[in-house]
Amino acid sequence: MEDIVKSPNDTRQYRVITLENGLTALLVSDHKTRPLSPMSCSSSRHSSSSRQSTSSPGASKKASHGCLAGAEELPDVKIGEGGQLPSLPKLSIASSIANYLSSANCEDVPRSKTLDEGHCEVITELGSGSSSRPQSLEQPFSDGTSEESMSEDDVSAHGGSDSEPESDIESGHHSRADSKQHCNARKEKMAAAALCVGVGSFHEPEHLQGLAHFLEHMVFMGSSKYPRENFFDSFLNKHGGSDNAYTECERTVYKMEVHQKHLYRALDIFANFFVSPLIRKESMERELEAIDNEFQLVLPSDSCRLQQLLGSVAREKHPMRKFMWGNTTSLKKLPEKDGINVHAALRTFFEQHYNPAVMTLAVQSRHSLDELERMVREIFSAIPVREPVPELTSILTCEPFPLERFVKLYKVQPVKKVNNVSFTWALPSLLHEYRTKPLEYISYVVGHEGTGSILAYLRDRMWALGLVAGNEGTGFHHNTICSLFNITVSLTEEGLKHVKAVITAVFSFLAMLRKVGPVKSIFEEIQTVADNNFRWCEEESPLDYVERLCANMQLYPPKHYLDGETCLFEYDPALIQKCLDHLVPSKANIMIISCHYQNQGICVKKEPYLETPYCTYEIPVEWIAAWSSLVPDPYFEVPQQNKYIASDFTLKEENEHQSELPVKLHEDQRFRLWYKKDTKFNVPKASVFFQLISPVMYVSAENAVLMDILSDTLLQNMSQETNAAVCASLDFTISVNENGLIIRVMGFNEKLPVLFDVILHHLAAFEVKQQLFENIKKHVQKRYYNFFMKPSHLCTDTRFSILQQCHWSNIEKRMVIDDVTVSSLLCFVEEFRKQLFVEGLVHGNFTASEAIALGELVVKKLNCAPLPTCMIPEYRVMQVPFGNQYCRVASFNIEDHNSMVVNYYQLGPGAIKQHALAELMIDFMEEPCFDILRTKSQLGYDVSCSNRNTNGIVGFTVGVCCSAEKFTCSYVDEQIELFLSMFAKKIAELTQEEFTTQVSSLVKQKKLF
Repeated sequence: MEDIVKSPNDTRQYRVITLENGLTALLVSDHKTRPLSPMSCSSSRHSSSSRQSTSSPGASKKASHGCLAGAEELPDVKIGEGGQLPSLPKLSIASSIANYLSSANCEDVPRSKTLDEGHCEVITELGSGSSSRPQSLEQPFSDGTSEESMSEDDVSAHGGSDSEPESDIESGHHSRADSKQHCNARKEKMAAAALCVGVGSFHEPEHLQGLAHFLEHMVFMGSSKYPRENFFDSFLNKHGGSDNAYTECERTVYKMEVHQKHLYRALDIFANFFVSPLIRKESMERELEAIDNEFQLVLPSDSCRLQQLLGSVAREKHPMRKFMWGNTTSLKKLPEKDGINVHAALRTFFEQHYNPAVMTLAVQSRHSLDELERMVREIFSAIPVREPVPELTSILTCEPFPLERFVKLYKVQPVKKVNNVSFTWALPSLLHEYRTKPLEYISYVVGHEGTGSILAYLRDRMWALGLVAGNEGTGFHHNTICSLFNITVSLTEEGLKHVKAVITAVFSFLAMLRKVGPVKSIFEEIQTVADNNFRWCEEESPLDYVERLCANMQLYPPKHYLDGETCLFEYDPALIQKCLDHLVPSKANIMIISCHYQNQGICVKKEPYLETPYCTYEIPVEWIAAWSSLVPDPYFEVPQQNKYIASDFTLKEENEHQSELPVKLHEDQRFRLWYKKDTKFNVPKASVFFQLISPVMYVSAENAVLMDILSDTLLQNMSQETNAAVCASLDFTISVNENGLIIRVMGFNEKLPVLFDVILHHLAAFEVKQQLFENIKKHVQKRYYNFFMKPSHLCTDTRFSILQQCHWSNIEKRMVIDDVTVSSLLCFVEEFRKQLFVEGLVHGNFTASEAIALGELVVKKLNCAPLPTCMIPEYRVMQVPFGNQYCRVASFNIEDHNSMVVNYYQLGPGAIKQHALAELMIDFMEEPCFDILRTKSQLGYDVSCSNRNTNGIVGFTVGVCCSAEKFTCSYVDEQIELFLSMFAKKIAELTQEEFTTQVSSLVKQKKLF
């Protein structure tokens, strides 16, 4: 077997083995430990039927400041004069837990994770204390970019400011539903394993849709050797670990992580799920509830709805047409009606498809390769060989989408306020063409935003704000049956009026690409960027790494397990041209997605599963003929040479300012600069982070709106210049928090100053045309509305409205946005620039003198005048009275039948010891919270507990997303309180050994090595 190709900077050792039963394993020895880079966090795409939540439901919230919000009819709870909330019975559970933990002899620094909060919130805050603490780089800035910094349904310019406003720092995200997509913030490297089974939703029987997803849930519910239902979760939690799983169209992935010394036992428990899972009949009802709750979560997701609608266009009984989530209807009601034994079907599906010959395993640990091989052979050889079933060969030979159904114009009514036009083509499967990756080339040339691009053409006419193009890489979009290519344009109101002209422009650009043909120099640029990324890729967490590797093992030969996903190996112009020739009007599915259809009553059809309203129209033959014979508009051209591609990877030396922590290089009344030279990761990359702090930011809700519009306008103004940098793997964000504007630039350090200078130039010379202002104003207005549709955002916004002395909610901003004008924006920008204090952090492969030069560049470009210290804003957190305080917020989406109850408990101001104790408490809470509220009580699919640090104020949350048709918010609140009562007793009864074990586990997680 050929050696695995790995990066020259990768110190890990690899070995591929095949067991006698046919299972293939990739062993990764991390014997020479390297730290995890802070820039290595990546979010991967998820399958539609994953245990991870793919969207968010309704709203409900409680508080000692609390909010319950949801779809149920809620009793009136009135707020008194002066904004005072009524007092309710005193509760001391949280404080008793905290007091107990405070009395423990513990000096650890526990773990830190992230949480995507609930939907509407119950805040039950206990304790006393208030805090006045300005945010600075000594305390992290807003840390709450959500899983969709750009909304999944709202195509916008790169670096948009659509992220969730999260002014508190959360640690210990314990929502099992979401854990996969967040960066693992633990410092010590865990041991991890992931197993991919080459079977998924495509393989399930037609009469039991969702069965593969159901089985994924049931497999983890105990085995013959380890029969206790939650034994694995309990074991992993005790030893600092976690587990998760998800179902794709053609594969199912199971993963887990644990401390190194407990790997053998964890692997044995893990493997026995595939040796002899119990699949208990008595567990089915509860897990089916979880499946149905998960289905309820995706109902309001426009991206999921569009995928299911596209799938409904496929041929009858074709795998692409399947309902892959499953729910109680497909997995209980219909089978019962037809006399089908679902329990027997689960066992049959397992026996037929969970064959070790289609399993790929990846294990990473500090153990040597020989030790890992011994473990894997001893443990995973026990998986019995099962009789394989025939592959889907008959299906693979036919096109999934008949042209007479596919090539139509669909008008779709979305949940959110968006206006998009989407083009989709179904190409033959390109999974095996990984050496050329033709769709990456096409995505690059279609998606570029410079002169001559589709987006530049549409923006010049004020018809569009954003465009995305490519293959999403999920099991639905890229599989052994077909590969989908999509172009989605985010339309302005004017663009919606001229949608036919927009469609014509897209087809004209594609005609230009077919005429010009593939350009080798462009391919080589893409290839160089990919090679650079692979060569200098920072190490991701072991859990994320093995998850990615075990899936890659299903797709690539062993030699390319590591680089097959990223690198381009050979230029094949004939293959690229063949794909371009497929992207023609006569093979395109066109969907116009507009919020205006709701009032027009034209979307009379409904997709049967997610009930998306839509209607279809035949595309006139003469339109297709005209589009097919287009002479390309002379404006269109392929991208020019990319000046941002890095070529200098020299690691710089800095002898004077060596420190484990950032050092302050400069401070005066204009700017404060922090600096940290990278001495651990040794990569030619850097992160430049500057906050422009101004007292004018939150003087009024109008100013908050103007800052949002400023941020979006900047992105639009500079997109033609910055898009090339993004294509060269530089990244930047421009975001807004309560202090002002945040600019962050990261990537290969050689060209970072060039990109940073471009951003500053556009801010210093800010201008906006009337029509662009109107378009962005409408876009921001829609974003405020869409914000309410995502209950996690509404929940967070409501809590901050209660807790923060100065917080303008999106509701308040939406109320005043109609009054802002171009003139008021320009005046605001002028005032903002006049009253600025700049604080920055430069970290990575820059010298101290280069860092100072970047700080001075900001001050010079923006012409910053000294700002007295007394004018730098300080933001306070409000002290919550003892007792229960409730705030109930009705869901803004009447179609969403989910509610969310999140109890927030305020413990008071805290130094590092109090924050550490709160994190430790949450770590004890994780497993019983999930087991009791989710697995046993089946209150909802998304159950979470999390530590909260709101500007230095310690608190924690417990949240449950539930179906309003099954439980009231008040009932869920009661169950949370009962759980906390039980948990308080459990904490009080801890043995010294249990306590010491958990503390030791968390101390290890905080260590960098």
